[in-house]
Amino acid sequence: MRRIIQISLLAISVYSSVAYSQDLKSDISSELWELFSRLAASRDDPERLMINDSIRFIIESYAGSDTVLTHRFTNLRNLGQITSNKSQLKILTWNLLLDSSGSRYYCYFIHRSGKKNIVTKLESAYREEPIRSDTIYSEKDWYGALYYDVREFKKDKETYWVLLGIDYGNPSITRKVIDLLSFTPDGKIILGKKLFVSGNISRYREVLEFSTDAVI
Repeated sequence: MRRIIQISLLAISVYSSVAYSQDLKSDISSELWELFSRLAASRDDPERLMINDSIRFIIESYAGSDTVLTHRFTNLRNLGQITSNKSQLKILTWNLLLDSSGSRYYCYFIHRSGKKNIVTKLESAYREEPIRSDTIYSEKDWYGALYYDVREFKKDKETYWVLLGIDYGNPSITRKVIDLLSFTPDGKIILGKKLFVSGNISRYREVLEFSTDAVI
């Protein structure tokens, strides 16, 4: 009888914990939806920056949660959420449009490394110059983009992730980038690998530039 009671109490405790977690994520989802809606409606840069600071605070806490790799918000069109097929990597991205100062990209890489997740925060201002295809980027000089797909593959026993991204930094040109992401032994990100070959030319990534009126 005592064992039955103990099992019942454990089941109640687990159920309460799951229910609380689900309610908490529902609250976070509603709060983010409201903040992104206010951000889209605002016409004042100082207000936009304040709203975006609130979004960043929530996303940073969410990115460090235990369930971030398996959870997905279902009602947030303004937040990019992509996860690799083995749930080893998740990428969160969004952009902030400003009138008087440079618009910006924000990105969080969440990488499962052993028993813990490593979170890398990236930020970059819009810039008109093209993304270079002859160099490696890191979190210190990230070019800025909205990522919309990720695929894992291995080469020479090394694991890489192919990233598909889009950059609106130039008002007259849209850029799409095919990049390669990898990690150093201590968890630092590396963007780019000289594996893109065209004839005798090797590149670290592919960058497609086209008019904003065109679609690729």
